Amino acid sequence: VMDREEVYRQLAHVMRSNFGLRRYLLFDVNNDNETMTASLDTIPDEPLCKREVLMNADVCRARRVAEDVTSFFNPVICPYFNCDLDAETRCCMPLVMGGRVGAVFSFLSSKRDWERDMRRRLPVIRKYLDEAGPVLSSLSLLQLTKEQSLRDPLTQCHNRRFLDEFIAKYEPLSEREGTRTGFLMADLDFFKQVNDQYGHQAGDTVLSQAAHLIRSRVRRSDLLIRYGGEEFLVLLQNVQNNTAFKVAVAIREAVEAHEFDLGDGRKLHKTISVGVAEHPDDASALYQAIKFADVALYEAKRGGRNKVVRFEKEMWGEEDY
Repeated sequence: VMDREEVYRQLAHVMRSNFGLRRYLLFDVNNDNETMTASLDTIPDEPLCKREVLMNADVCRARRVAEDVTSFFNPVICPYFNCDLDAETRCCMPLVMGGRVGAVFSFLSSKRDWERDMRRRLPVIRKYLDEAGPVLSSLSLLQLTKEQSLRDPLTQCHNRRFLDEFIAKYEPLSEREGTRTGFLMADLDFFKQVNDQYGHQAGDTVLSQAAHLIRSRVRRSDLLIRYGGEEFLVLLQNVQNNTAFKVAVAIREAVEAHEFDLGDGRKLHKTISVGVAEHPDDASALYQAIKFADVALYEAKRGGRNKVVRFEKEMWGEEDY
């Protein structure tokens, strides 16, 4: 299979056509933050246990004990069945992935259908779930590996590989909708002095804190990319005219005011220079706008550093970029 959604479609088809199930959910478990997400939900209007388990995965008994939990034999074994237990049976079946419960399949059946044949078909349903579990686990690992390959491990910013993939998808959409995109090329001033005077570990600390400061001044929808060394690129989606310059000023002020903590009582102040360009105002292509933001950054460095400079056409006299 190509992705998790394909597995979900296969399971939905099997549960409906082979077992006649119409009311079911599949919860994905995030064991890192102890939450669950409803990836399949044929009964969105029924609350059941959704509110509780989405906030705390430990609420789900099937996830907690890694065993099937069924209301038919003990209607109070889980306080979150939240269905008509006089008329219905609810069954929750965990999918174990890599030694931990990675998902929970939960369905409702009338008591009549349960007693007639559904309870005897549980081993077959379990077989399907056991086959799906390792596939979903492998896809999760692949997704995690891909995400890690697209991020800088030190700052957790996106990297240039991610930028390439993003722009390939974003540029046609931006042109079609006529949106304005802002680019900020930011570079820590005299960063080499930090490594030379305090060591590379201190330099890494400064980079991490700088990334946090920049991230705190942009929206969640904007992108922060570690473009190289001590250089960061910010992509501001769908901005108003001159907004990018204002964001750049806020970043410059935040860095200048910040006291970088190097540990062991060592602290220092740093400044940052920022070049600004916008698409399509300054450039006809996104990569051209990135280049022009870099040109403006060079002007900020040349003009004394700790500055924000907006790209102007006279800064670039060549035909090609």
